[in-house]
Amino acid sequence: MEISNENMSTSDMIRTILTIEHQNTVSLARLVNTSPQNISQRLKKGNFRENELTKYAEVLDYQVVITFRKRGNSDE
Repeated sequence: MEISNENMSTSDMIRTILTIEHQNTVSLARLVNTSPQNISQRLKKGNFRENELTKYAEVLDYQVVITFRKRGNSDE
């Protein structure tokens, strides 16, 4: 399953995945060995490091794919 970032923030994508996987911030925090407060703050601020996203994705059995596209490119 792919969660597109076209119209969603990173926080929204993580929340969507948590819902799909029947998880919550407490269970994610436990899986990545941090506090639920830390996860909640990251989701609230949308402030993630690449290695954090990779870790979240890994424990939830997802893959992070980052794509750069030239602005104004009408080829796609």
